[in-house]
Amino acid sequence: MTAPVVRQRDTAGWFGHPRGLSTLFFTEMWERFSFYGLKALLILFMTAAVTQGGLAFSSERAGGILGCVLLIWQQVDDVVRRLISGRRTHKALQGRNISREKPV
Repeated sequence: MTAPVVRQRDTAGWFGHPRGLSTLFFTEMWERFSFYGLKALLILFMTAAVTQGGLAFSSERAGGILGCVLLIWQQVDDVVRRLISGRRTHKALQGRNISREKPV
């Protein structure tokens, strides 16, 4: 006669969560760090003097240019996704993306 199989609880997780959740969390944090960090570096590059290798824009102008570029990119991305996935699927994805959208 064999002994009954007892399922062992997976204790290798992170604070009781599944293993994959920690990977997902740190990937998302790295993505956000990279996105906002590169925005800050781009503003610093745009406002640095020409002799220092920058573009010598005012901070207002550099922020305006960056904001416009990001806004236009979102619009282009929206059109491309609509063309690829179709209108109905696009609306469902758009609702999901609005809840995750990063502020400009």
